[in-house]
Amino acid sequence: MKFALSILPHDSFINEYYRKVNELRVKKQMTLPVILKNERRINLFLRTEDVDLINEINKETILQQPEERFAWLRSKKDTF
Repeated sequence: MKFALSILPHDSFINEYYRKVNELRVKKQMTLPVILKNERRINLFLRTEDVDLINEINKETILQQPEERFAWLRSKKDTF
């Protein structure tokens, strides 16, 4: 979640989901399993064709293909 927020800090769904997960963890409640619909919205690796994500990536580099964006995200995550 922190990685997703570092890339898309203004994404309201990611912010709200992060808040909810933190609340559950404080209460020592489970955060898994996740609903697939939610996972598709919070997991940047599943959003390589998302306009908001593309715009954020394009601030640093221009990548045309989803697999290039996936690889860029992976390299960012590896050093996060």
